[in-house]
Amino acid sequence: MGYATTSFDNVIEGSTVAGLSMGAAHLPIRCAWMHAAQNSQPAEVIWGAMGPFRADGVSNFNDHFWGRGPVGPDIRGLAIAGFWVLRAPC
Repeated sequence: MGYATTSFDNVIEGSTVAGLSMGAAHLPIRCAWMHAAQNSQPAEVIWGAMGPFRADGVSNFNDHFWGRGPVGPDIRGLAIAGFWVLRAPC
């Protein structure tokens, strides 16, 4: 998770991610990040998320925090076949 452009400091982004991913909603981490970015940054800011995938298509795209939903494997080194990438304006 990060930004492709300059982002602005604020006091709600971190607690929004935590609340959406660890609270009652139990959103995947990437979804919680997207919602937090869209609700705390101006429209000209571009948010982004990325992660690795294996040759068999397995990825961590829908990862949740432990105990809050399914988690994907840690894909490292030679097991990485490529990366999934999302980015959009806030």
